[in-house]
Amino acid sequence: MKVFIIGPTWDTGGQAARIKQAFERYTDWTVRTMHRSVLFFKYPSDLPWDLELAKKVYDDSDVIHHRNGILLYQQLDQGKHKPAVVHHHGSALRAHPYKSSEASAIGAVQLVSTVDLLDDAPMAEWLPAPYDLDAIRNKYRRSRRDNTIRIGHAPTNWKAKGTDEILHALDKICMRHRNVEVDLIENVEWRACLSRKGLCDILIDQLTLGFGNNAVEAMAMGIPVVSGWQDSGDRVRFLEATGERPPFLEANAKNLVDQLELLVLNRELREEWGALGRAYAERFHSEESVVVRLKAVYRRAQPTKDPHEQKSGEVQMSVQRLEMAG
Repeated sequence: MKVFIIGPTWDTGGQAARIKQAFERYTDWTVRTMHRSVLFFKYPSDLPWDLELAKKVYDDSDVIHHRNGILLYQQLDQGKHKPAVVHHHGSALRAHPYKSSEASAIGAVQLVSTVDLLDDAPMAEWLPAPYDLDAIRNKYRRSRRDNTIRIGHAPTNWKAKGTDEILHALDKICMRHRNVEVDLIENVEWRACLSRKGLCDILIDQLTLGFGNNAVEAMAMGIPVVSGWQDSGDRVRFLEATGERPPFLEANAKNLVDQLELLVLNRELREEWGALGRAYAERFHSEESVVVRLKAVYRRAQPTKDPHEQKSGEVQMSVQRLEMAG
């Protein structure tokens, strides 16, 4: 089978590149990826953006995996009705929840990258991001030869992650414990971020939406993660999707200092939460397990439909029913 992963912006979290890599390792399928822009993260990439090339790859593919909405479906499909999967990510869906309705209108199979997004896309299913877990741990996890406890935080959006509250808590921790240092990781390439993260003893992901790729990378390295949800419903959705409790030490703005202090003072607890996170990542985020899930998704994808034609058909059926009733 030939799959084309395409997006109107950048490769969010580098997930398309990792899906391609996973399929190359575990299947004989062909997966190509193309996005219209590239961020400073410099995730691995496949095809550079080229509209004419996009049209050719689109026409030659069996399934189209759309990232962040159906904008490129509207531009490229042109009545071809290619089977489609629409993959929703983070703030793009939260800011524009109508994207799920648009995907439903063309009959696409829908995915979300994190379980909290199921609230905005109730017709979707959660797809864990794939990782080469051993490669991340073996290449980037490093021990240090000092007695400090390094706490990392790598936000791309301070407001979305609750970074102000996190930094306020870290100031308190540093005042209480002189052996604690903070690494605020921002505006660096993905590999540089992994290298700095790999030197941390604790990672704080966020206080708002559970956890994302940032936390999974730390879990892959066996680093304990502190994170949390503002909406208790997201915790329920995670339990329903996984059958498990969250693989991180839960915190909020009120108890973050206390939760961090537990880890700072207890090496065994750090190791325990690090092992729990690693085991979770192996169950849900390994390349092989994600490939199994995604192959089933691609096989379920059906030829899409034109929502305008659908509405026209519905009107015609209504007219026929009225005529019969008359």
